[in-house]
Amino acid sequence: MTALPTFLALAALSSPGSLTASSTTAELNILEALRPAKDGLSLTEVVERAVKTSPTMKNADAQMERAASLRENAVFGFVPRVDLSLGYTRLSRVEQGTLDVGGMSFGNLFPQLLDNYSAVGSVSIPATQYFLSIIHGYRAAHWGEQAASAQTEAQRSVVALGSLEAFFVSIRARAALLVAERSVAVLRLHLADLERLEAAGLATRGDLMQAKAQVARAVVEAQRARGGYTQARAALRTALHLDETAPIEHTDELFLPKKVAIPNYRAALEEALRQRPEIEALEKLVETNREWAAYYGGEQLPKLSLDGTILVANPNSRVFPSVEEFRTTWQVGVNLRWSPNDFAAARTQRKTALADMIAREADLASVKDGIAVEVSAALAALRTGLESIEAAQEELDAAEAFYHDKRQLLAAGDGTSRDVLDAEEALRLAQLHVVSAHLDARFSELQIARAVGALFERLGLKEAPPS
Repeated sequence: MTALPTFLALAALSSPGSLTASSTTAELNILEALRPAKDGLSLTEVVERAVKTSPTMKNADAQMERAASLRENAVFGFVPRVDLSLGYTRLSRVEQGTLDVGGMSFGNLFPQLLDNYSAVGSVSIPATQYFLSIIHGYRAAHWGEQAASAQTEAQRSVVALGSLEAFFVSIRARAALLVAERSVAVLRLHLADLERLEAAGLATRGDLMQAKAQVARAVVEAQRARGGYTQARAALRTALHLDETAPIEHTDELFLPKKVAIPNYRAALEEALRQRPEIEALEKLVETNREWAAYYGGEQLPKLSLDGTILVANPNSRVFPSVEEFRTTWQVGVNLRWSPNDFAAARTQRKTALADMIAREADLASVKDGIAVEVSAALAALRTGLESIEAAQEELDAAEAFYHDKRQLLAAGDGTSRDVLDAEEALRLAQLHVVSAHLDARFSELQIARAVGALFERLGLKEAPPS
């Protein structure tokens, strides 16, 4: 290139506006742009809000209350059955015959007492059922309550991780929007530079049209990014049940340091098998069904009960002759009863309980296998994320230098507009790769915490937030 075109190119790019393009790119430090906000939501606040307002948690809490009520009801099985009744009966008058004795006739020897009043109290103690079935029914209800509590705890972690995922999606969408909008600004400045070069005869009309097309495409991508950002924020607000005025920017540091320890798989798996509430819930359900099987086994046997009744009646049928006054009598006894109908029903229900127990044991084994896969996948994701952070940063550094060089070459007349546009696109992708790598690694940390049953502890909560 001769000295004159070079001089003209430098002159064409010497205005303050043209110098802004390269500096604008340098100003876009995507990590700095996504630093924690002063007003917004922390990860802990996201989880607490999600758990507190989730309809799913309301349902889980209702199921836990139901299980607690069943256990309370099972306690009454140990209380002897008591029945109390009051009665009144009006009898019709009947004609009575006469009694002939030694030629003498006697009539109406016994008065007709037409009004009958009674108060009856009875108690029945199911002596054998205390040991054969009632104790097992109570234990089943107790384990059922424990299972419901563990299931609620598991549901809390599911809701919490889901809300965090929505939170991270909104941050990714914000990063994509920042990069897309900055790309539009940079390309417009580049277009202005090309217009000056074209006016000076140092760029072709084709270069200018190509740059305009690139700007138009960048505007469309920015609009799509804004749509994605709006949708992600709306989804997050819905998950957290926040109104439109509530700030939802992140207030925590989300970008990991370069050195992060990756947990050992075996240790992480052992911790998960020890702490995951899903395992506890299924173990309790196995015990629940085992106790129900024992309960129905006891229901198949004869039932021995101790029964007592006290009767206050006017007249009392045990008093002879009948008198029109209240008399008290009582009786106690032992009863042994057995019903083939009850036996058949209990036998079928016992088989059902045993089948349910076997199914829950199979579910437990399946969940343990799934947790092993989940832990392995989360560890692999963290390892990949940490490696990607370093690689993405190197990509970004190279893309920034490459873009700067291409602009300088174009200004010197030794480059093309296409080179600059390609470099800008590579720079935009590199910026997004850096953000994605950091967020992937950070979310993988939370996934590991969730996988080992320590998500709330990882967020600094001593226990799961109440719903």
